[in-house]
Amino acid sequence: MKALAPDPQNRWLLSASADKTVKVWDLDRYDLIASLEGHSNSVQALAITGDGRFAISASEDRTLKLWDLKSHLLVHTFESARLKDTKTQ
Repeated sequence: MKALAPDPQNRWLLSASADKTVKVWDLDRYDLIASLEGHSNSVQALAITGDGRFAISASEDRTLKLWDLKSHLLVHTFESARLKDTKTQ
């Protein structure tokens, strides 16, 4: 597990991991609700909007992905070719 983010209403907990997914967990039932797939490398960071409607994930694939937490669908991918890989310097 790389990162955790609870929604503002404490209904869900998001987890990011090296398996390239973001998982959505139900905090009342302790059940997995959804697995958000779309990154091509490890997911490193997560954030949830203040209204709990959207999440954003950051990956080693140099993308940010915006997710709709009601539908569990990908809304948009932000790509950056200008990010430098600090591991190779």
